Amino acid sequence: DFFSSSNMMRFLAMIFVVSWRPPEAQAQYSPTDICWEHMLPWVCCHPRFGQGGHTPCFQNANLPHLTYDFCCNQSAWSGEVVMAFHEELRMSWMRRCGHGNPGDLVRSQGLAKSGADDDNDGIDGEARAWLDGAGFEFMYFFELMKDMLKREAARKEDLALAARGRRPRGRARRRSKPKTVDELQYEIEIEALIAIAMNASAPLLPRIQELLRASLDQENPMRPLRILDVGSGPFSMIGFHFADAEVQVEATDIFGCEYGQIRGDLGIEFPNQAAPRPVATEDLHKVYGENAFDLVYCSNSLDHMRDPVKGLSAILKVVKPGKPVLLVHRPNVGVLNNYSGFHHWNLDSEAGTGRFLLWRPDFPTFHLEAVHLDLGQTMLDQGIPLVDVRTRIYWDNEGNDQVEAILWKAVDAPSS
Repeated sequence: DFFSSSNMMRFLAMIFVVSWRPPEAQAQYSPTDICWEHMLPWVCCHPRFGQGGHTPCFQNANLPHLTYDFCCNQSAWSGEVVMAFHEELRMSWMRRCGHGNPGDLVRSQGLAKSGADDDNDGIDGEARAWLDGAGFEFMYFFELMKDMLKREAARKEDLALAARGRRPRGRARRRSKPKTVDELQYEIEIEALIAIAMNASAPLLPRIQELLRASLDQENPMRPLRILDVGSGPFSMIGFHFADAEVQVEATDIFGCEYGQIRGDLGIEFPNQAAPRPVATEDLHKVYGENAFDLVYCSNSLDHMRDPVKGLSAILKVVKPGKPVLLVHRPNVGVLNNYSGFHHWNLDSEAGTGRFLLWRPDFPTFHLEAVHLDLGQTMLDQGIPLVDVRTRIYWDNEGNDQVEAILWKAVDAPSS
């Protein structure tokens, strides 16, 4: 591990012998030149090990011009340093979770395929592409949670100033041009996530409340309802409060451990029920047992799985008889992303029939074989009794099209 004590001592010794550049020379160099000629960004700019953890990085009297703000401004880094920084962060999170070799995670979850190419790490080409997608997911949520922290800190500061009768600080800087639609949508997303994910009293999503009301247990209305958010990412975003009954929200994600490391590095806190348990969707029934939940929710996750059919089968096993599974996904993301990273599958609602489709073509680049399935019929063929499968395409509040599928498990469904 890079962060071993011996490596740290060598690193600290290196910092103290570095040569100094006069301030007038700074303008001639970018942070890539002036900082990383002598320092390591994945130490000095690491959210936990950097600014506060290794003070020699930025508190050397011989290097007063090298500050965290100057050196850790990624927009001024070279592309090579940015890529190296992101890769080292990703690997640090995976190493701490016992997944130092990229193949460890795939094998530990039983997702390695027979006949895999073991020239390097013993996993097949499809798995390698899938793991590359994990790196992008980690960095996306890392940056997202950093922005959430900044906005929440600013909000709390404004509230404190207002409580003292002072005007909140004006943080809007003058811009040379108006914000783009994407920038405005991102700001709306951040504010919505703070309102839901960081608030233990946030109401459940309206669609989830609607389905819960349609399936409430009239014989035992006071029984707490268990809700499972599958493939939640680093935190659940579905809310936690339901006016009609007590609810218990639980979350899972195959990268639950890695996301926990990211949250710890950033020092961001969520309600306890928001943090996902590290469980592969394909193994849900092994962890929770069958017929355990009153509703299972899965958004933009089923099409990220190595084996969506096996994943959906496990989801339907853990939902109780007579209860719904709610799936919400962008349609045909494999096509949109050229089958890169996590995006090896397409989900869609078939026009005219409303059948819930899982499909992809042959795609030799990532060793993908063609598949075209009616998921409702596939589940019935596997012996999972469904009484209804309904799909629809709709536009969400951010203007994105979504395919929704609601699968109702039969009331008299037997345990397998």
